[in-house]
Amino acid sequence: MDDFLREVVDTSQRAILNRVQDEGLGNELARTLYQERIRLTEKPWRADPKDEKPFWNNIKQELLNNGLLSNGGTGNEQKERELLQKIMWRYAREIAGYFDPSTYRFAKRAVPFIFGRLLNAALAQGFKGKWSDTYAIRDKIRLTGNIEHIRELAKDHTIVLVPTHSSNLDSILMGWVIKEMGLPAFLYGAGLNLFGIRILAYFMNRLGAYKVDRRKKNPIYFEILKNYSSLAIHRGCHSLFFPGGTRSRSGQIEKTLKLGLLGSALDGQLYNFRQAKGRDFRKVIVVPAVINYHFTLEAPSLIDSYLKQTGQERYIIENDEYSTSYKISKFLFKFFTADTDLSVSFGSCMDLLGNEVDGQGVSHSRSGREIDFRDYFVTRGEYKADKQRDREYINMLGERIVEQYYQIHEVFSSYVVAFTGFELLQRKFKRLDLYQLLRLPEEDRHIPYTEFAETVERLVQHLRDMRDRNEIRLAPHMETDVEEIIEHGLNNVGLYNANCPLVKDHNGDLTSEDMNLLYYYHNRLMGYGAAKINNPDSEVTSIPENISATNSMEKVATECTLLFPSVPSAHFRDMMRELAPHVSPSHIIIHGTKGFDISRVRDEQGNAPRKLSRETIRTMSEVIREESLVVRIGCVAGPNIAGELKQGQPAATVIASRFNEVVNEGIYALRSSYFQVYASNDIIGVELASSLKNVIAIAAGALEGLGLGVNAKALLISRGMAEMTRIGAALGGDKHAFLGLAGIGDLIATCSSPHSRNFKVGHQLAHGKSLQDILNPMEEVAEGVETVRITKKLVDQYRVRAPIVQTVYRVVENKMTVNEGLQYLMSYPFEIDVDFI
Repeated sequence: MDDFLREVVDTSQRAILNRVQDEGLGNELARTLYQERIRLTEKPWRADPKDEKPFWNNIKQELLNNGLLSNGGTGNEQKERELLQKIMWRYAREIAGYFDPSTYRFAKRAVPFIFGRLLNAALAQGFKGKWSDTYAIRDKIRLTGNIEHIRELAKDHTIVLVPTHSSNLDSILMGWVIKEMGLPAFLYGAGLNLFGIRILAYFMNRLGAYKVDRRKKNPIYFEILKNYSSLAIHRGCHSLFFPGGTRSRSGQIEKTLKLGLLGSALDGQLYNFRQAKGRDFRKVIVVPAVINYHFTLEAPSLIDSYLKQTGQERYIIENDEYSTSYKISKFLFKFFTADTDLSVSFGSCMDLLGNEVDGQGVSHSRSGREIDFRDYFVTRGEYKADKQRDREYINMLGERIVEQYYQIHEVFSSYVVAFTGFELLQRKFKRLDLYQLLRLPEEDRHIPYTEFAETVERLVQHLRDMRDRNEIRLAPHMETDVEEIIEHGLNNVGLYNANCPLVKDHNGDLTSEDMNLLYYYHNRLMGYGAAKINNPDSEVTSIPENISATNSMEKVATECTLLFPSVPSAHFRDMMRELAPHVSPSHIIIHGTKGFDISRVRDEQGNAPRKLSRETIRTMSEVIREESLVVRIGCVAGPNIAGELKQGQPAATVIASRFNEVVNEGIYALRSSYFQVYASNDIIGVELASSLKNVIAIAAGALEGLGLGVNAKALLISRGMAEMTRIGAALGGDKHAFLGLAGIGDLIATCSSPHSRNFKVGHQLAHGKSLQDILNPMEEVAEGVETVRITKKLVDQYRVRAPIVQTVYRVVENKMTVNEGLQYLMSYPFEIDVDFI
């Protein structure tokens, strides 16, 4: 172990010295001391070593003696390196786990035996059952996925398990799972705070767990931690990471991962490449896993933390429901003697870029093409590290892991009933925000059972459809009828929390004893489009009685001569083809869709061509003309945020058409005491303006996400307006259309409203979310995403100066971060202010 730690320290020291060449080591040491003294003052833990304060007081004294705290961070270079060595060895020994083979063998025998006895006592219903071998832990804990594949790959390669994380017991559970799968011991990182709990500390200190202290944020500690992990992987140690970092506070499956430890796996892979020198090498294989519980004992503290800190993971809970050995032992006894279960679902075995790996360890692309994984890391014939490149590789891997999490997640009945209960209350009190809803009085938490059961039935069917498309997994008890699913879910949701999230009242209806917990367990099904199932449009109460819904295009065309189609641009042509047989030249169509159509030039796989021009794109009015006999066509556009219109707030729009008759009919149909309608004959200009502003809206959301103010937004809107006008002119639009409601009016509204879908996309991109993670849960289409891809090709074709469009495109396609995009635009050589009229 000392040889290994020496290698960790030496490697880390070289990295730190290289990092501080310009600034000097003394300043780095002084900063580290400052951060550690704050940590000891503000966030002390029971697990901290007893000599923690004396050690750092000694470091402070040595820095003072060497003049490093009084001479601007400069002192004797040899003394600085000695102090760096002392701090690094301190961190390395603190992190290092001590693996005791005898304890490991004892744990492998004792833990299954003890839990097996409890399990048989429960399921065999009696004291004699304790000595029965009828049931084993594997009957209680279900493992799904290709276990044999993982076991075979572990013989010649290094496995990195990356499970979801919701409970302090996850590491204990995964330890049993590793043993049950027939795998050797795994190295794994555990939060230092857990070592303050005796029963956990005894086993973790002897089973190879290394300690991770999330309070330490200095580069020296990070370097030691990273190299401890990467060198262990290089030496062939199978590892277990919880890439979500801390436990999921909200209860939702992790969508944002902390990728530092995954980066250490990539470093370990590079070590293997260099050592193999072209021969066979140990590949690092990443295996996602989802842990599914019916209940989490820490749930009250976790959701409280989430709500207080809005999900900021720096907020650490130590004194929660698992703060003592007694409570852990009590929970384990309850779990293994209760009629409940849990599962661990394993995903595909992948290399460090997210490519699936076959039984021989060979990587394959999504199309099935065989890949020589090493080629991704070769530069001029050598395996070289490249920080920027490797960071992007790990980002790609993180996205793939999250994708797998949501695909292999096994849905339990408890998630279904909690999700349905919370959604029904949210729908009933839709004017309340989340925090108001969580404070709902007990007498208002009533949910009629009939309505609840009908909604569960719709949700279960939605989940089964997803299961059939391999988009999710369902627990075996989810294959029963709806009544049994409800009963099973109510019996298990939040089983050992003090207050029950969802219970039946004396009338057989539903109520909640704890809204925070109901929200926590509800969140487990977030991200699957289930909210739309539990809140069907047909139940919106604000639709006037003289408006009826239909899915018959023939009925619409027969009974109405004035039509206002408004569907996403990607589906507009299909909609028109369905409508076309039923409309005649006597119809008037005024569309409200903002976007472009390129369906005619896509290839058989649906891919867009490399180049686009005005001849190959279509506006929606052109699609209507191409697909139907209708010629009296118009469009409606403007600053029309739906929520404000619904509330009756003053607003205006513009109707554009070549035909005054169309404009007049539209004005007659739409104008009211709070809604003004203006006219335009430039339909192409209005369509272009209303489409292009969505690109600028993404950029506006990104600025908001960065926390920037009014000056930055005004700059974006004015320069965005210039770009829109230049692009519109190149595509045949009149510049005046961009100065009206469809242009500058809609641009201001969309760039200022957090309710704008495109604004939301940019806002979340600025917070580091991937585009897929943003779009998946959205119930409506953010047209700007597809529009920016099309507009980028048009800008290139017509050589229009459009740096904002180019930058938004690069951010959306993950070729540039939001911060990098901002820096690029701020250094762009703009000269003339108004250059587009």
